[in-house]
Amino acid sequence: MAKKKKTMEELLEEALVPEEEQPYEVPGNWVWTRIGNIFTQVKEQIKPNGTESYIGLEQLLKGGGITESASSKGIKSNKVVFKKNDVLYGKLRP
Repeated sequence: MAKKKKTMEELLEEALVPEEEQPYEVPGNWVWTRIGNIFTQVKEQIKPNGTESYIGLEQLLKGGGITESASSKGIKSNKVVFKKNDVLYGKLRP
């Protein structure tokens, strides 16, 4: 038996966070959803060979922006590849 295709309304309803899980009220024209319903996490990585531009946490400015890119020379671990129009977020490392 073929699966019934979902309507846009059904898909949107599934993407909403249930009211009991919403941490606080938002304006009436906003909705709560999980970030995975808006963005796709890309995990493309490369092993730098020293010729790539590299931007590490030390090049990021508080409040947004980049001081400058650095050389990837000396970088030994794999790094995530970012492309134009990607949305970046940072997590604090201990």
